[in-house]
Amino acid sequence: MNISVLPISIGIIGCGWLGKALAKDLLKKDSGQMCSILATSQSTENIEMLQQLGIKATELTLPATRAELNKHPIFEQENIIICIPPKLKYGQSDYSDKIQQLVHAAEFNQVKRLIMVSTTAVYNGLTGDVDEQSALEFSAEKVSIMNKAEQALLSFEGNSAIIRLAGLIGPERHPGRFLSRGKKISNGNAWVNLIHQKDAVGLLKCLLLQQELTGIFNGVSKTKASKKEFYQAAAKSLGLPMPEFLVDDQITESLNGKSKKINGTRTCRQLAYQFVYDDLLMWLTNNSA
Repeated sequence: MNISVLPISIGIIGCGWLGKALAKDLLKKDSGQMCSILATSQSTENIEMLQQLGIKATELTLPATRAELNKHPIFEQENIIICIPPKLKYGQSDYSDKIQQLVHAAEFNQVKRLIMVSTTAVYNGLTGDVDEQSALEFSAEKVSIMNKAEQALLSFEGNSAIIRLAGLIGPERHPGRFLSRGKKISNGNAWVNLIHQKDAVGLLKCLLLQQELTGIFNGVSKTKASKKEFYQAAAKSLGLPMPEFLVDDQITESLNGKSKKINGTRTCRQLAYQFVYDDLLMWLTNNSA
């Protein structure tokens, strides 16, 4: 990567597990990068932790009034990455409203570029090979909410891009600890769709470097494994009991086309990105601790 073309100033809204890793990477002293980072969080504890790591951070709680957002220092940054979680599992349905608020404030302050971290959960209900051009299935409310948020981002009058990330794994998120002990999990034959934190950070850096790229991009490894195969290997790598899966080819998703496999080929091609951990089964083998 040509680090000399990174934006001068970058804002990270919702600087949690992924945002922190990105900020730390961008601020490496030996990287030669000349950019400043400002992060936001709604947690005082997280803000203090970010500041201890040398990451400038300030509070931002959503939703907020337009007047509050318009004067927030995060919108003084020329590029902003939005990493706020949808929290749909917790019954919240205002995610798209929050994104729209951020878009309005960015336009008011003439921010140059917005990048939104979305999720491949927007492909819920689809099967087979799924890419950025696949028509969404709107029977689930979460798909409608995610799509509305993405459309709000894409309506930004400046430059915008969306990265739909698959399930995130990496430091402090080892997949061997994901599944409950003693609980039988359905859809054991379904494809696993995941991405390592290091590659998620790498893709975001590519989008920062290549300002001309717009639209939607999938972020997913090429790991070829079923959920059963992958998570049992993950548990084994940590010496944990094997999770049990219900595998019935007649009633569950399977690898013969009834399962969903996210395709990230277009992203790698257009961003000219080479994955660090494209085979996560191999990563498990080499990172058993």
